[in-house]
Amino acid sequence: MNKSIVLSFAMSFLLLSNVLAQVTVIVTDVPDNTPDDATLYIVGTFNSWNPGDSEYILEKQADDTYKVELPAGEGELKYKFTRGAWESVEGDADGNEIADRTFTYGNGQTIN
Repeated sequence: MNKSIVLSFAMSFLLLSNVLAQVTVIVTDVPDNTPDDATLYIVGTFNSWNPGDSEYILEKQADDTYKVELPAGEGELKYKFTRGAWESVEGDADGNEIADRTFTYGNGQTIN
């Protein structure tokens, strides 16, 4: 088999497997008191807990959900949502701190 064909196939496989290993996060509902123009971020172990990391802004979709892609990984990741700062990190209905959310790679590639 031609070396360039084998190399091309191997590179395509690696690129495709990396894309397939990404995790899609979809937020289907936000609190009523969230400003319409708020920028929502996901923060966690994948970005050293940087609450305003522009790489992890959730994009508002036509159906009013929010979506972001997380990098491929393995094991467990921990995360929360913010509006760009720790002062606006998500909490419970009474505004109290909540535990970190968790996700284990390999249990599906979408978090709703």
